[in-house]
Amino acid sequence: MARAKKSQIVVNATVWHTNLAKNGIRAKEVPLTENAARQQQAEREAVKAEAALARVERDYLDGKLSAEKLERLETRLLSERDGARAEARQHNRLARGN
Repeated sequence: MARAKKSQIVVNATVWHTNLAKNGIRAKEVPLTENAARQQQAEREAVKAEAALARVERDYLDGKLSAEKLERLETRLLSERDGARAEARQHNRLARGN
C-alpha cells in the first residue's frame, strides 16, 4: 500500500471535515490530530503571506511596483495573512478541546 504524503493527508482531512460539517457533525467531534494538521496548514499559509508581503514591499522599494499596485497587493495579502492566522487560532482552540 502506498504511503500518503502529508499534504494529501491534510487535503483528505479537509475534505472529511467539510463532509462532516455538511452532515451536521461539529468540529469538536473531529479527531484532535486533524485539527492540529489544519492549524499547521493555516500557520504555513500565514507565513507564505508574510513572505509575499515582504517581497511586495521589497519590489516597491526597488521601484518595480507602483504605489497603486503596492496598495492592491498589500490589501489582498494582509487579508490572506489575517484570515490564515484566525483559522490557525480557531484550530488551535479546537485541538485543545476549548
